[in-house]
Amino acid sequence: MKDVFRRAHPEIKKKDMERRFYESYFLDISRSIGLPLEHFFDPKNGTSDGGNVPKTINGTYIKNISKSEAFKREFIAFMTSSLRQENLNSLQGKIDALITKWEKQIADGASVGETVAEIRTDIEKNKKAKLPWTIREIDEAIKSVLWLFDSNGDKHTR
Repeated sequence: MKDVFRRAHPEIKKKDMERRFYESYFLDISRSIGLPLEHFFDPKNGTSDGGNVPKTINGTYIKNISKSEAFKREFIAFMTSSLRQENLNSLQGKIDALITKWEKQIADGASVGETVAEIRTDIEKNKKAKLPWTIREIDEAIKSVLWLFDSNGDKHTR
């Protein structure tokens, strides 16, 4: 959504783009309910460090962003029409990259068995080791987010 906004507003300077994006969806709501605009910023971007601004995407954050019908409508449209396909399009590349990495580890390792065991342990125990999402996981994530929006406001049409 930010990319679409950026392309639609080439006149906005890069340093102002983030704030202007949020203003376009949430400024009126922010003013009407007396909640700082920063309460609508994506917590994962780390762009805000205010008092009770959420540090994670949680129920309060979802309730805040759900107040913007325009944001909800566009976000849900993106999730239901583009997100799944974008993930599918990148899936093969991610799998190929992992296989290439593992092949190199095996080729450079002392023994195939030990190297495979190390790769397996890394996948199982390292929180930073990431496997690409399966199609089913993508679909379940989309369903979960749609459910969050449904439970925090009006039902949307799918």
